Amino acid sequence: MMQKAKNKNPKLFELDSDCKPTTEDIDLIEEYYNIVFPTSYKEFLLQYGGGYFAYTVVYFLDSYGSFYAKNNVSIEFINNNNFFPVIDFETGDLAGFKIDNGICKDTIVLYSHEEKIMSDTKLNFYNVLRKYGLELS
Repeated sequence: MMQKAKNKNPKLFELDSDCKPTTEDIDLIEEYYNIVFPTSYKEFLLQYGGGYFAYTVVYFLDSYGSFYAKNNVSIEFINNNNFFPVIDFETGDLAGFKIDNGICKDTIVLYSHEEKIMSDTKLNFYNVLRKYGLELS
């Protein structure tokens, strides 16, 4: 699906992405936030890195990038909401993982910044990327 979207609209994928993290980088972020990410998110980061991804932005682990997780996601926000955002729609709304006992669930919830509420999508990370990042292309 990714290749099909690239072929259809290559300019969407010409925006700068950031360095792909190592497994050690992922481990350090998990330790910093005291959480464990789902395998799908880790696999995506290792393959693509993060940053601009079609019609979305994926928070990543490159400390030199604009969407570095530590610069955009506070520990206080995570602890208060039991939620770790991984996709930024650049509207103030976010998509991310609910956290249960330090483990990020694999299904994505949407966070509405205006209402400060979360809605379950019942979709996993890749399905949300496809729906909000690729299907518009």
